[in-house]
Amino acid sequence: MALRYYDAGSSIRKTPVASYASDFSAMLSMGFSNAPNVFSDVYYESTYGSKTFTLISQVRVDAVFDPTTGKNLGDDFKKFIFDTSFTTPYVGQLFRWKNSYWMGINSDNYESLSKSLVCRRCNNVLRWKDEYNNLITEPCIMNYDIGEAADYTTSQMVTTAGFIKVSCQRNSNTNTIQPNRRFLFGAPENRSAYKIYGNGRKLYLNSETENESSPAISEFYMGSSFINESTDDIINGIADAYRNEYTLSISDGDIVQLAGFSKTLVPYVYHNGEVVSADVVWSSSDEGIVAISSSGEISCVSTGESVIRCSMYDNSNVYDEVTIYVVSELVDDYEITISPDVHSIYEGESQEYTCYLKNNDVILADTFVFTATGVPADYYRLRITDGNTFSVENIEKYLIANLAVTCTSGEHTKTFSISLRGDF
Repeated sequence: MALRYYDAGSSIRKTPVASYASDFSAMLSMGFSNAPNVFSDVYYESTYGSKTFTLISQVRVDAVFDPTTGKNLGDDFKKFIFDTSFTTPYVGQLFRWKNSYWMGINSDNYESLSKSLVCRRCNNVLRWKDEYNNLITEPCIMNYDIGEAADYTTSQMVTTAGFIKVSCQRNSNTNTIQPNRRFLFGAPENRSAYKIYGNGRKLYLNSETENESSPAISEFYMGSSFINESTDDIINGIADAYRNEYTLSISDGDIVQLAGFSKTLVPYVYHNGEVVSADVVWSSSDEGIVAISSSGEISCVSTGESVIRCSMYDNSNVYDEVTIYVVSELVDDYEITISPDVHSIYEGESQEYTCYLKNNDVILADTFVFTATGVPADYYRLRITDGNTFSVENIEKYLIANLAVTCTSGEHTKTFSISLRGDF
């Protein structure tokens, strides 16, 4: 009989631990529904390191006090308290609130029924470009105090010995930052440059002891450096922005052709002005009009027009485009092409050129007659290899006028200008 009544009360009977947890959850819920410091405009980074943010329905935001002095640390430090439905927050997690990024710097979730995170406002941004010229930005926290600030004076120069600590999320981007990398901070009209010390990287503070990829904070110690106007993008605050300049050019211009025409386009990738080997990606704005293969071969399918784009595989912002017009009937469109497009030859050197006549971008078998004018004959030598090839040798510099090489094929003619430069 007694056991029957004991079993009947099992649905409402709780252990002290369960009772405390239930009461705490109820009080926490009441805190969200009644407290004045509950906000519904806080966003959290849903995937670590992605900079993709999701709105949180409600977050309590409390002040943070220095435990040693009892001083309110102000609006740069806040404690975010989450309701029970929120996933467990972690150090290094990013949030967006009040027009700023916030980064979790201290958590207290292991022995607590609540979910909370002390966050610090990111007061600046790290900006740099990777080896393929992709712009990378990372919210960061710069300490307000310069460590060991001092000027050491010699008879020749004054150098600043102070350093500053910068903290940010440890992720795939910040893990690539190397010693001596420079960054620009400050207002666009008055930038300051800082450089990471050789031993100034702290990338080893794991949130989980043996998990070196666990969410965490990276710290960098930087010393003052100097603005380099030739390599720094001062307007946009990017140090060494022009050390890795890439451009891409497609060999052909716009093409007008009939359906059934095919041709392989050739891309040229330039790194700081020099042609380099790089992987590229081809695309067509309308594959039903012009198809494009992975190797750059176009195939005209039906009448209309399509834009062909070629971009770097590692940086889609570096690209070139041509428009292919597929028509039902062709009108003659002759063009003389001379390559390479080199208009200067230094003294003692020579350059070979090829010349072709094209009609609607198709190379014809026509040959040329080459003549040179504008420079006395003693200063250069024009050699004719065949009807499509010639070379020019700069015997002695001539700066008064350019050498004009005229290429003539029947009624078609083109003049190519060459500067005979000195050997320095």
